[in-house]
Amino acid sequence: MFQVLEDDIGIHMIGSVVEEDIPLRVKYANGQLIPADEQPRGLKVVLEEGPDSLPDLFVLGGNPIASERLVDALKHAGVHNIEYFPAPIERPDETVTGYGILNIVGLVDCIDRRKSQYTSFAGQMFRMQHLELDESAIGDLLLFRPAGYTLLMLIHESVAGALAGLSGVLLPPATGWSDSHRF
Repeated sequence: MFQVLEDDIGIHMIGSVVEEDIPLRVKYANGQLIPADEQPRGLKVVLEEGPDSLPDLFVLGGNPIASERLVDALKHAGVHNIEYFPAPIERPDETVTGYGILNIVGLVDCIDRRKSQYTSFAGQMFRMQHLELDESAIGDLLLFRPAGYTLLMLIHESVAGALAGLSGVLLPPATGWSDSHRF
């Protein structure tokens, strides 16, 4: 069984991820290893608005920002297919360390397109009204992104328990999941 790893959109966050003062495209959400020649330089998160106490997980512009606590919990639970790029969070009145960009390396063609209900645009899944997975296609990955809908992060239930108590982390069941709450 799998769950969706998502941030709590009820936590108000406005900001962006920048690299050498250039806003990033969503390169940390495609399930691919970042090549050595594309490793980030001058990476930071510029947070214009957010709570006083930052959550362990939040997403800005499709890029997942994770605390070191969240990354440590994933690693201790057996997840090894992640890259973590430290990125200080610059707020109007302070700089916060202990956070970075999480890149999940693993793209799996596991969405059951016959059973799922989704909207496509230009050949890509744009909205997901009802998610169904073909779990036989997943193998032994504990955390990955589904091909065709790469903004989604899926996590095995055995790892989900390790994230209990971390702030900003929501873990709804993957089966039947819909993105309607995000719009």
